[in-house]
Amino acid sequence: MLHSPSIRAEESAAAHAAIHKQSGAECIVQALEAHGVRTVFGIPGGSNLPLYEALGKSERVRHVLVRHEQAAGFMAQGVARLTGRPGVCIATSGPGATNLLTALADADADGVPVVAITGQVPRALLGTRAFQEADITAMSRPAVKASWTVRSADELVALLDNAFETAASPRPGPVLIDVPKDVQLEMTTNTPRRAHESRLADNCGQALDMDRVAHAAAQLAGASRPVILLGAGAVRSNSGDLACRLAATLGAPMAATLLGLGAVSREHPGFLGMCGMHGTAEANRAVAGCDVLLSVGARLGDRTTGRLEGFCPQARIVRIDADPQARRCDEDIFLAGDAGDVLATLLPMLESIGPRRKPGSACINGESEFARSGSCPDAGDGPRNVIRMAGEIMGPDAIVVTDVGQHQMWTAQAYPFARSGRWLTSGGLGTMGFGLPTAIGAAMTCPGDRVLLVTGDGSLLMNLQELATLRESGADIAVLLMDNGGLGLVRQQQDLFHGGRDDSSVFRAGTDFAAVARGFGIQAWDLETTCDGPGMLAEALSARGPRLIRVPVDEHAAVWPMVPPGEVNTCMLDAGKAEAALGQNPA
Repeated sequence: MLHSPSIRAEESAAAHAAIHKQSGAECIVQALEAHGVRTVFGIPGGSNLPLYEALGKSERVRHVLVRHEQAAGFMAQGVARLTGRPGVCIATSGPGATNLLTALADADADGVPVVAITGQVPRALLGTRAFQEADITAMSRPAVKASWTVRSADELVALLDNAFETAASPRPGPVLIDVPKDVQLEMTTNTPRRAHESRLADNCGQALDMDRVAHAAAQLAGASRPVILLGAGAVRSNSGDLACRLAATLGAPMAATLLGLGAVSREHPGFLGMCGMHGTAEANRAVAGCDVLLSVGARLGDRTTGRLEGFCPQARIVRIDADPQARRCDEDIFLAGDAGDVLATLLPMLESIGPRRKPGSACINGESEFARSGSCPDAGDGPRNVIRMAGEIMGPDAIVVTDVGQHQMWTAQAYPFARSGRWLTSGGLGTMGFGLPTAIGAAMTCPGDRVLLVTGDGSLLMNLQELATLRESGADIAVLLMDNGGLGLVRQQQDLFHGGRDDSSVFRAGTDFAAVARGFGIQAWDLETTCDGPGMLAEALSARGPRLIRVPVDEHAAVWPMVPPGEVNTCMLDAGKAEAALGQNPA
């Protein structure tokens, strides 16, 4: 029997569709490949096994088995913070998915693009309190830019495209896609059609308001005491050179937020260091005394500003940020856009106007002294000096990761930052346990680069199990452990402001971290066992592969200067002022 041409065409189309059908799980893997993802981090479970089956067939996407899902989220951050492209983490339903939440909230606080893909119970079981069911879409909404539960395999490709675009667009951040197990198994003819490069183009996507830029240029040109404050946006846009040119044009000093460190070299003669709670006296005084502050990609969080009404009390604030909704301060001029694009437009305007300031009136005492001598010097082998020596040994190209605590602030104060984008730390959320997994993700992203993780005993214990992942990866990471037997930054505040009641922040049972590291198969050195601390430090840091170096730190060592919580940034305590205050108000 002969068939008409239309019938034959329909049969051919049906046959073609049948040949090109694939499961939802296969669709996810193809989308990851299309978006240029090369490494994903996660743990398999019952609800995401179809995805893992498809992932095992991929020749382009590598899976790294972590020991805790939170670590998977931080490893994805290591990828994203270094490359600016979304990192990907995977978890199963229920506890696997909920374990991701801290890492996603951390990424949201610092504007880090992460795509989390979670397994979920089959659609028929949703809402029935099934085994390992959790409404992760609802739970994650406060911690992510967007979250979706996939209802069919046909919509997976569009949702994945949307997820990567949303994660990378201003302001970058995490997203979550929850995929029921039966959707992973469901067949679809939808496939990724576009190359990943096209999706991340025009990351800012907004035109500059030229009238506002001109107004900002006029304000800066007419300032007598301008200061430039560099934040994470200056690092993300790699606009440090433009900032230096702008500073030279204005004769203005520069300071940085915690996440803005590295945007310009610490050795730059006009760089005052970090401002804020544990910033330098030079930076805090300059910012407090300026008449125009140019904030470049800084969110101006409370640890940077101190008490808000005392922040730049006499200044007009010109603020550059990619996210028009990120508005904490009442700035006078807000310029929405990529920091590099705005500075590139602002600079020729300023050069053509020419600052109208009297020569020398912008000079602030101490700016060149900081660049020459460094901040907060320690005597002997104090923790800041150890960190400074570590930086000299590791070299200017090393990737530097920290956890959260005293060691983080000492690193921010003392490390010789020279390159933009090599400093990875948890800023907005301040998450202990961030360091080790983030360092692993960073090392796997840039396998030829040296990685230094500065951590504390409290922070390392939060994700200690990832030493197993580190050993398996063989990553070239030096773990510099500052061990003071407790939660140092918490104990410092307890001693200063809470009557010295620090029982809750002291570890009564010590941990032999060198023995623990060796138990995971990792090289270890303990500076407490040698009379030549600098020599052992140099030997350990010059080695290669996974290694841990324990540095004993006095339990009463503190971070100075320090702005008391709720105070203005000019009310800085140092060791002498703190001792005097404690003497007047004994515990």
